[in-house]
Amino acid sequence: MTNDQKRIRKSFDDAIKVKVVLEALKETQTITELSSKYAVHPNQIFNWNKQFLERSVDVFSWSGQEKQEIDNILA
Repeated sequence: MTNDQKRIRKSFDDAIKVKVVLEALKETQTITELSSKYAVHPNQIFNWNKQFLERSVDVFSWSGQEKQEIDNILA
C-alpha cells in the first residue's frame, strides 16, 4: 500500500455509538442489519456493546470525591 492508498479510519460520534448500542440491546434488528444501517462493522457493534455494559455500572457508583466535586459545581 502506497502513501496515496492509506485507509482513513472512520470515527463515530459518541451519540451515534449510544444509538447503535441501544438498538442492539433492543434486539429488534440483527447485528448484521444494524451494521448495514449504520455502515459499521459488526465486530465494532459488539465492542461498543461490551464497553457500554462494562461501564454502565459507573453511572451509579460515584466516589465521595466525585460527588463532592459535582456538589461544588452545582452550588
